[in-house]
Amino acid sequence: MTTELEELCKTLKLPAIPYLSDQIEFKDKKQYLTEVLAGEVLVRLESKQKRLFKKASFPNLKGLADFNPEEVTFPANVNLETLSTLDFIAKRQNVMMLGSVGTGKTHLAIALGIKACEAGSNVRFYRTVDLVNLLLEKHQAGIAAANEGDQNPGLTHPRRIRIYSVPQKWC
Repeated sequence: MTTELEELCKTLKLPAIPYLSDQIEFKDKKQYLTEVLAGEVLVRLESKQKRLFKKASFPNLKGLADFNPEEVTFPANVNLETLSTLDFIAKRQNVMMLGSVGTGKTHLAIALGIKACEAGSNVRFYRTVDLVNLLLEKHQAGIAAANEGDQNPGLTHPRRIRIYSVPQKWC
């Protein structure tokens, strides 16, 4: 049986409040309401991150802390610290990684994608070969790139993050 509080919260799209209302100690009205609403915000942020991670389709989870930058050569104006700030997203810049197998291109791409998800950005991870195959399938099906967003909204988006990881033998 649902309570009036649960029905009201459902209508207002505040699903965590009925649960939180029993968990938070009441000292005064303002403190109680503030803590309940802060809890709702936290639940929403956690839910959003879960959705972003699921949508990103990372093949596995690898963080920056586990990345070994010793086998990577960065351009003069770029290093791991500057990439990890994710400033390239706000600047709408691409990141292209070239290198031999096992040098950490995919690891770094996943780690940056995870960090972007944690910051609230929409991310979609594709291995280069999978992206090429997907684009080829769409092309063969007669789906123009300009209309791709209608057919596959995760592929083209005005605020997309592009991090390319290309095996050196393809260059």
